Amino acid sequence: MSRIGENWSFARSSIITFGDCYANLIITIAMKIIWREIARDYFGKSSSWLYHKLDGSEGNCRRGGLTKEELNTLKFALTDFSAKIKAAAERL
Repeated sequence: MSRIGENWSFARSSIITFGDCYANLIITIAMKIIWREIARDYFGKSSSWLYHKLDGSEGNCRRGGLTKEELNTLKFALTDFSAKIKAAAERL
């Protein structure tokens, strides 16, 4: 598991207390969908490409990471995604 997945698992386990089994499953699925959507919709890439970028590796034992342009795209994507989540919550 990548460092991102480990960090998310730790945060998830320290927050969720009710219905832990189902909540973990739903959160895991939701996070995979979110990263897949962000990679595809904002970068035009696969989720594995984004995972490698966020993990600081680009395969073939090369160090990688996000360029300044990619970081700005990620910031925009997360802000845009959060606005969509907020709009959905407000419709409840």
